[in-house]
Amino acid sequence: MDFALTPEPSKTARLRGLFLRVSAAAGSLRRRGALVCVAALALPLFGTPPPARDWHAEIHAAGELADRNAGAGYAQTLKLRDQLPPDASSEDRFYLLQTWSYSAVLAGHSDEALQVADQALQLARSVHNSRDEGVAECRRAMALSDLGRLDEALETIDRSLELLEKAGDQQALASCLVTKSQVHGDRDELDAVASVAARLIALSEQMRDPHLAVFAHDALGNALLRSKRYGEAAAHFNTMLELLGENGAKYARANALEQLGMTIGLRGDRPRAEGYFRRALALRREVGEVPALAATLSNLATNLKNQKRPKEALPLLDEAIQLHVQSGVEQGRRGTLLTRSEVRVQLGDLQGALQDAETALVLSKKIGVATEIAGAAETVAETAAAAGDYRRAYEAQREAAERLDTASRENVNKRVAELEQHYAAEHRQREIADLEKRATAQSAALEHRGLIQRFLLVLLGLSLLAAAVASWLLLRLRRAHRALGELNDELVVARQNADAASRAKSEFLATMSHEIRTPMNGVLGLCQILRNTQLDSEQREYVELIQYSGDSMLAIINDILDFSKIEAGMLALESIDFCLPDLIEDTLQVVAHRAREKHLDLCFLPEPDLPSAVRGDPVRLQQIILNLVGNAVKFTARGEVAVSARGERRTDGRTELRIEVRDTGVGMSEDVRRRLFQPFTQADSSTTRRFGGTGLGLAISRRLVELMGGKIGVESTPGAGSTFWFSLVLEPVTCGETSIGSPNTRQSAPNLGDSPVLIVDGSASQRRALGLALDGLRAPHQAAASGAEAVERLRSAAASGRPFRYVLLDGNVSGAAELTTARSSAEPALFAGAKVILLACTTQRPTPDQLSMFGVSACLLKPVRQAVLLNALLNARDAGKGGANRAVPEIEPVFAGRGWHVLLAEDNAVNQKVALTLLKCLGVSADLATSGTEALQILERHAYDALLLDIHMPELDGYEVARRLRASPDPHQRSLPIIAMTADAMSGDREKCLAAGMNDYVSKPVVVGELRSALHRQLELRPATAGV
Repeated sequence: MDFALTPEPSKTARLRGLFLRVSAAAGSLRRRGALVCVAALALPLFGTPPPARDWHAEIHAAGELADRNAGAGYAQTLKLRDQLPPDASSEDRFYLLQTWSYSAVLAGHSDEALQVADQALQLARSVHNSRDEGVAECRRAMALSDLGRLDEALETIDRSLELLEKAGDQQALASCLVTKSQVHGDRDELDAVASVAARLIALSEQMRDPHLAVFAHDALGNALLRSKRYGEAAAHFNTMLELLGENGAKYARANALEQLGMTIGLRGDRPRAEGYFRRALALRREVGEVPALAATLSNLATNLKNQKRPKEALPLLDEAIQLHVQSGVEQGRRGTLLTRSEVRVQLGDLQGALQDAETALVLSKKIGVATEIAGAAETVAETAAAAGDYRRAYEAQREAAERLDTASRENVNKRVAELEQHYAAEHRQREIADLEKRATAQSAALEHRGLIQRFLLVLLGLSLLAAAVASWLLLRLRRAHRALGELNDELVVARQNADAASRAKSEFLATMSHEIRTPMNGVLGLCQILRNTQLDSEQREYVELIQYSGDSMLAIINDILDFSKIEAGMLALESIDFCLPDLIEDTLQVVAHRAREKHLDLCFLPEPDLPSAVRGDPVRLQQIILNLVGNAVKFTARGEVAVSARGERRTDGRTELRIEVRDTGVGMSEDVRRRLFQPFTQADSSTTRRFGGTGLGLAISRRLVELMGGKIGVESTPGAGSTFWFSLVLEPVTCGETSIGSPNTRQSAPNLGDSPVLIVDGSASQRRALGLALDGLRAPHQAAASGAEAVERLRSAAASGRPFRYVLLDGNVSGAAELTTARSSAEPALFAGAKVILLACTTQRPTPDQLSMFGVSACLLKPVRQAVLLNALLNARDAGKGGANRAVPEIEPVFAGRGWHVLLAEDNAVNQKVALTLLKCLGVSADLATSGTEALQILERHAYDALLLDIHMPELDGYEVARRLRASPDPHQRSLPIIAMTADAMSGDREKCLAAGMNDYVSKPVVVGELRSALHRQLELRPATAGV
């Protein structure tokens, strides 16, 4: 339960009391008999008691007592009613009636208040006093509002205003306007509240009473609060505080503070709201008005309950309930009991909570408002269900529904019951009189016989009544059981339908993944193999285009599947060791072709504090980096994309990794940045048409980073490019080799300390990237930004006796012609013994003849991997002068010479060709089995280092093959490393493979890096098996 929009016990009573407190400073004027005074607004309908008339003063004092203590004021008013002399004037009687109605509203007796207000109205009409008639109508409106009869209340207020305007009583008119503003607020009619508030402000200026403006802002604030326009509501409550000032009436300031607390609490800032409630509570205690103090205690306790601080809330609620009992405000006690019930639920006192809810239900029934009875019954149902009393929960829930359904018929039923009771009483009286007459005429025996007969009749009636009640209860119990059974059946069917829908979705995605990935495995695998053959430049370009198109299609499929898995909460993260710099370099190679097509510089800037090996999920980390870098390349037309990575050691031994992707694109506005990282969202509506893509990349990256416990963001200025970043906390490890099976270049590189290198590149980022790579190879180096600067550095090095051994030359650097001229004619001595390695940012690699023609030892495509750079430097050092080195194959035989021999079980001919060729390129020999049955037969005859096992095969699928091997009596088959190969990509496939006894998992299309990683993980520490 959240805060009530107005303090209990009564909305109308709250405003009247507030009027009285605001005008307290002017009370002495009224006691002196002033005709116009601010305090008259507090109780304008009481009239102005003449100082000499003690009876009038006593009635007025009873009204003020009701403001402070509703129960005591109501009791005092009834006492004065009994003491009113029969010859009292009509003025005194009217004054008592309207005070009685007022105190009855405050005490929660709204029905009685309405009846008394009707009597006051009849008295005013009998003496033809239009002013008192308007006052009585206003009292009726207050009672009708408390009863929830808002339409009648509004009609009554309009009649009251018309009468008071004719009478010219501005004080009573202002009081009635305050009531009208509240009724409009209860009806959520904000425009009407604003109109009434404007009239109050105008009256405030006309009467020179700023406190009327206080109530105008109070009415507007409450209406806005009900409309959930919390910011505007808070502004009006703050204005109330400003108008009241520090020395204003404490009661009014307490109300404003309490309303601010409610507003701030409903906006979610409950700790700040608590401060306002406590300030209001302090003022309430100073004033000492019991109903308002109880309401503030209840609201503060509700705030603490919402902050999950039930132990602090409970004593406040206990005190509030005691005050409600003391003041006799049953409605306020009812609401506080419901709040305490919720607090006790938080404390685990379910029985106490149920008792409070039951008591609140009893009070609701006593008050008699159907909607409140229904609300209390719903709370009983919820609490009883939590306590395990489902029967009581069902009964209470049904009672709530019945109360709401029969609310419109309650008045008719009540009237009929009253008539029946009246008729029964009269009939009983007649019977008693008749029996008394007969008793005097009959003998003692006849009287005794009559008594026995009456006793038997009563006993028979009670028996029939008990049987009827028992039958009715049994019938209701059977209906309840039948309804519960039907509800349970519906729940079971709904659960089955939901499970079936979930299974259908998973099966569809798994089938789609398998059917698409199987042919894609052949296409992309053959492209990898074809690129490793001797191709001319045109053929290589076509193959790369095929590879790029296939990778793009696979990326879209992966995005959709990954997003589905993340949304379903089914994505599991791995925790394995891998080499972080190698992973980032491999990721950049994936998008390098696209960058070269756009003539973009793509570089990697690893900081010295970046750990070489960490533990985490390399696949998902690579996916995040790939999404960010691919996004930067896609939206950058010219310039560069730089990826920097650094690590900061934490006190707990782990490393906080931060990776930034900076581009030189057009940048983004604040509006665009707010819409990033949302699924299917790109910068504007034309982005998808211009660049393609699903719009899922950044959304998946954000979800993955959050799953890893990290943060992701973007910094961008229009016209100045963008920087995407993310940070993760990973555990550093000591690892001699990377997770993908290639030796860690940073740990195994030869010492090139005697081989100075000159870097010639126009991009500062590329010069720094190459410098960091050479630092890792322990090679001294210098950098030049142009051809002219390079010539000067060559001269300086030659003069110092330490000429450069290598020149890393960007083909697009400014002044490259000067270097060519200096080498060919002007100063050939500058290049004596120096090997020139060309760095190209293009999709076409120069032929060996072209390189030899210009005296270039090798050509490397940007971005340059450190391992490739080392290989080029060593080849250039070992080659003859002027000779161009042969091209380095794209798939290195990293496992050559290790003697590994594996069995491939695959039924698809294309996939067989791809897998066998990739294994051969990696330096691993392999045999082929075309089905699961054949694989088991071959393994019975021969021993292998590992089994690469396709999951979907005829006769026996991969799962059954793995289970039979693990159950084999042969110890070698039981421990044989099994690497699953499947086109399924849904969550749970990997776990299913591991549960069947497999050791590792490679998804199709098979990427050479993933295959290389799996073989390294499973075979690196196992001795090769001799023979086949």
